[in-house]
Amino acid sequence: LRERFCRHCAAGRLFGMEQQHLLELLRRTTVHGESNSALLIGPRGSGKSALLNHVLKDLREMEQVRENLLEVHLNGLLQTNDSVALKEITRQLQLENVVGDKVFVNVSSFKNTFPCYFSRWV
Repeated sequence: LRERFCRHCAAGRLFGMEQQHLLELLRRTTVHGESNSALLIGPRGSGKSALLNHVLKDLREMEQVRENLLEVHLNGLLQTNDSVALKEITRQLQLENVVGDKVFVNVSSFKNTFPCYFSRWV
């Protein structure tokens, strides 16, 4: 892996087929609403985060995906159980004021965060 990072090559060649497979999986998930999962396993420093960040960058550039993409970043060292992880997800999606099936949000902050969704609802 060190050789791959040290050589000057395009990012697409750096990750190879792994990048294309993950990109297509996440694209189908966001565009078609498929319920897909991906598990990236590897030793520390093997490029898992770099691969994911590169694929997310490519996804953000796709217009179809950009309309449906919601990103939540979790840290396994901080979010150690489901309860803590769900609290962090609701915080990042600004859904802290959920009661039952109703969500109470600050409209101005929601409008600034999710302008494409807000314009559809109004």
